[in-house]
Amino acid sequence: METKKSLLLPYLGLATAVLLWGLSFVFTKVALSGLPPLAILFLRFALAALFFLAWFSRRGLPRLGRPDLWRVARIALFMPVAYFILETYGIKFTTASKASLLAATIPLVVLLASAWLHRERPRPRVLAGAALSLPGVGLLVAGGGGAAGLLSGPQLGDLYMGGAVFAAAAYMVLAGRLGSRVSCVDLTGLQMIAGAAVFAPFFVAGLGDIAWAEAGLPLAATLVLALGPTILGFLSYNYALGHIPAPRASLGINLVPVVTALGAWVMLGERLAPLQMAGGLLVLLAVALATAPDRKLRAPEVADVEPEGVRP
Repeated sequence: METKKSLLLPYLGLATAVLLWGLSFVFTKVALSGLPPLAILFLRFALAALFFLAWFSRRGLPRLGRPDLWRVARIALFMPVAYFILETYGIKFTTASKASLLAATIPLVVLLASAWLHRERPRPRVLAGAALSLPGVGLLVAGGGGAAGLLSGPQLGDLYMGGAVFAAAAYMVLAGRLGSRVSCVDLTGLQMIAGAAVFAPFFVAGLGDIAWAEAGLPLAATLVLALGPTILGFLSYNYALGHIPAPRASLGINLVPVVTALGAWVMLGERLAPLQMAGGLLVLLAVALATAPDRKLRAPEVADVEPEGVRP
């Protein structure tokens, strides 16, 4: 009984993270119906920052030297600042389902970027995944208008999400070098505090433009974003990573767009066009192919495939 329980809880944690991160795109869309993007980001990260400040007050502030503090500051510019600004504006100008599927290409971009930085030839299945993802992204971006839509090119929301993908990839590559000196909890806590500090002036500047009397549901969605995907999702995922090999956990994360599509259909009435659904399927297959663990290797030897704290 104890063995079954010990196996069940990590997968329950992984399922919780997948559910919360998938629905985060939906709740962001709801929050955007009554709040400016930068106001949402400040409120979301301010609440998360308060949580981590309380955490640090109990166990002590992270002890980092000046070089590592500068590295953390540089990382924070990519995640959360650049990534979440681009992602939130991307969701504003496109559907939650499409935004989530475009974000699903992040692990593939990370693998290609890591191979390029280390001057290594990417593994054949990574190259195959990259090749398969190209038509998938094309159909996803331009397939909303049927055959005629394929000639229309990317829309504004698609461009924002493309920028978010590269910002997240840059963050993961840079953050990987700090893993041996800074714990994932400490790094994420510092990122939340940095994000709240950066977004605060923009929130104050835009206070007069918010119709607070009509912002009840958007504020509730923002609270859910802070407590759910940002805090509980992160903690659940890192608990799962302590008991599940990272490559296997990364395959579970590939289900995030599926959760988003179902949640957006039920809560927002969004539907992907047939060509977009085909493109989304190609993207998911491409990422699964590129990130699948090598069977001939033991799990600990490939544990760096999925960077921790992917979605803080």
